[in-house]
Amino acid sequence: MKSIRISLKPLIVFCLLSSLFAYQTSNAQPVVIENSVKYINSKTATVVGADGLIMKTKDSGNNWAVETAPTTNLLSSHDFANNFIGMAVGENGTVLITNDAGNSWSISSSGTANNLNDIQSIGTDIWIACGDNGTIIKTNNAGQYWNTISSGTSNNLKDVKFVDLSNGYIIGANAALLKTSTGGNSWTKINMGIGNLNLNAIDMVSLSNGMAAGDNGLILLTFDGGLTWFAPMTNPQQDNIYDIKYLSDTLALASGANGMILKTTDAGMTWNRIELSFLSPDVDLMCVNFYDAKTGISVGEEGTEIYTADGGDTWSDKPPSAWTTINNSDSKINNPESKENMVDLIHNFPNPFNPTTTIYYVLPFDSKISLKVYDLSGREVSELVNGYKEAGTHSVIFNGENLSSGVYFYRIIANDGKHTFAKTMKMLLNK
Repeated sequence: MKSIRISLKPLIVFCLLSSLFAYQTSNAQPVVIENSVKYINSKTATVVGADGLIMKTKDSGNNWAVETAPTTNLLSSHDFANNFIGMAVGENGTVLITNDAGNSWSISSSGTANNLNDIQSIGTDIWIACGDNGTIIKTNNAGQYWNTISSGTSNNLKDVKFVDLSNGYIIGANAALLKTSTGGNSWTKINMGIGNLNLNAIDMVSLSNGMAAGDNGLILLTFDGGLTWFAPMTNPQQDNIYDIKYLSDTLALASGANGMILKTTDAGMTWNRIELSFLSPDVDLMCVNFYDAKTGISVGEEGTEIYTADGGDTWSDKPPSAWTTINNSDSKINNPESKENMVDLIHNFPNPFNPTTTIYYVLPFDSKISLKVYDLSGREVSELVNGYKEAGTHSVIFNGENLSSGVYFYRIIANDGKHTFAKTMKMLLNK
């Protein structure tokens, strides 16, 4: 089989280049798979995919140029450290580097022949990639040399996400979840308690809060830095989810098989499928990415690129004529650091408790409040507040007399008609 693959490669390259040339001249969609899309700035984005595909747009997607790639291997993922330096990874240990915003690429020797499935920059010089058979590689010098890091697993690793320079996560097949607090130099396995389900994507909006997604519509949430996970809802979508992205602490989107785009506005507690009537229903969307809280692209099979300019509520197969940015009023809902938007949910006291504890919260604005308690399975066990509250400090008593010992989550959602804020914290009932 190896000799057949080698003998066919010139023909494959010729056919690919022919189809891509037609794409450039006629703007027709080639039959290729686009696996990853990343923004460099508001108008410039790059795509990588099957057969060494690399494309770049400088005008918000109105025109895409095919860049020359030094490989015909499948490229699965890429990232940029800044407006110029980027890397892409793919099958057979392929690593490509660009120093000119994706206009040209060169090969970096990764030291592995295993397929690499994802890569992330955690600094201009520091990069982490993960792949099949438990592969983790790291460079501290922008790809000049790569070190193999022990993962402690032989599972295929699919996605890597760092929250800061020290703390990161990797997920993969058979519910593989790895966590590091050493900048990727060492990794600890975490049991998610979900059997052998395959995970394809992870994203973290903070050191505590994150989401993971995988096959058969699986979505899981964590509010304690990945130590415990739960599914907060019955997802009616059974299609595989391939990517998931936070836009803010409450907004997130996911893309997946059969033209699936999902959106949540309450930090993952509920999800809605976005109608894409213009898209063939059997086209898989492999990646979704956003420049800001409004402007996004999702890419996938059959050379598909779809665009949104309103935070994922509506999509089109044609790019918007002008890309919108967040105005001052919109930014308050999408920026968790805005002081005007900071609802403070304070740790309950006492904690652990038996059987009662007091939960405190501070509102910077008059708003409608929902405060609920959930068990580890995501089942709602108590609604403590549901109504209008004035700005100020409030408290409510939670009584767990009829509940068993264990970990519970309490979650507040505040909305004043313009701004929305959500936060979740953990407490322990110890009888």
